[in-house]
Amino acid sequence: DDLPPEHLKSLLAGSIDVIRRRLQVVAKPERQAEIKLAMSEIEGVVAQVEGRDFAAAQRTILALHRAGELNEAAVAGFAKAFKYEECVAALAAMTAVKIVTLDRLIAGDRYDPILIASKTIGFEWPTVRALILMRLGPNRVPSPADIEGARVNFVRLMPSTAQRVVDFWKSR
Repeated sequence: DDLPPEHLKSLLAGSIDVIRRRLQVVAKPERQAEIKLAMSEIEGVVAQVEGRDFAAAQRTILALHRAGELNEAAVAGFAKAFKYEECVAALAAMTAVKIVTLDRLIAGDRYDPILIASKTIGFEWPTVRALILMRLGPNRVPSPADIEGARVNFVRLMPSTAQRVVDFWKSR
């Protein structure tokens, strides 16, 4: 827990994949974001997916995390500002699901990935609604029936079921 980021990076650079995966499992959730970022830097990989560049968003989310300000209010603020990369990076850090995986799921045709990730984290409906609207973009609005259907599904979704799905996403 008290290992500085530069020493963490050095440790990860010299480790094999099995050790890296094990460290990701046993590390406290608050350190997992730093571990992921360090591994990305080591591998020279900047999360860039289908034209989206998540590097700046990852840095923003990591800074919020370090300051203890990565929370529902921050995500809601990003969603209301239509900051897709920041929302995906925040959800990835908070659920420990890879950005690439979440981006692919959230960019799909359904709202379910947002509902599932949000339920796992413990978000309230207004934040989930903001994430749904953010996903569509500033110039599109879902029908009231779609929003109500998403709200009903979110309310009915059991946290344990959502967690099992997120665990599946992590294993992919």
